[in-house]
Amino acid sequence: MSNSLKLQFNAYLDRIQERAKKSRIHSRHQMIGLMVADTLCDPTHKSLYIKMARDENGEKMLYIAKSIAENTRIKNKGAYFMRMWQIAKNKTTTPEDTKGIKQQKSSVKTHSKKMELITIKSKNSKILKRQIPDFNFQEHSAQEIKETVFAMRKIMEEQGGVGLSANQVGLDWRMFIANDNNKFYVIFNPRIIKCSEEKSILEEGCLSVPNTTLQISRPEVITLEAEDKKGKKIKIRAFGILARIFQHETDHLDGKLITDY
Repeated sequence: MSNSLKLQFNAYLDRIQERAKKSRIHSRHQMIGLMVADTLCDPTHKSLYIKMARDENGEKMLYIAKSIAENTRIKNKGAYFMRMWQIAKNKTTTPEDTKGIKQQKSSVKTHSKKMELITIKSKNSKILKRQIPDFNFQEHSAQEIKETVFAMRKIMEEQGGVGLSANQVGLDWRMFIANDNNKFYVIFNPRIIKCSEEKSILEEGCLSVPNTTLQISRPEVITLEAEDKKGKKIKIRAFGILARIFQHETDHLDGKLITDY
């Protein structure tokens, strides 16, 4: 766990400790179990979480629960937590594992190929610095596109991201997916044709550049021309965060990372 994240999480545990004192809860595993149930909005299984906190690593349970709770796309957070906890146990990760739930190495099989997140430290990281050519819909079936989008979306959500380009998972496809305000986008052959003069500076991170955030200036409003997953031409005028996500992912397809700014 990075120092900043560790400080935030320790502060969170301190607040829980204070809450426990006021509630006259003296058992640490009971305190954490109740907080896991509360964080996941799953009070019906609080006794199970208390037992797990007694027998397992309570702090890690709470950290995973908190990460899941922050993902608005997950509906049944309790069931999702149990799946993620089982995965974490099978991988025998340690409580101090810096990858936690958001930084774990994600991989999904699609068309007999193993798809996994590529970072600047990966052996095949050269694809992150390459200009990706236009996607040819004649060379790929609708089923292949559907399976690839599904696999990419799973990796993006496991990593806690809001966007993911195809070259970030090793594909030489000029496409990306994005999620903003509970709306999911699948974008092929993007081209930014217009940018506003007004710009804003915000902190950005990148799944392919772990543990790094940078202040980056980008136009507030853009117009994007692209194709959807069926090859139909589309035009989107994006504002604010969505505009930033579209610019970030288009940068990826042009071989540009946040560290290049």
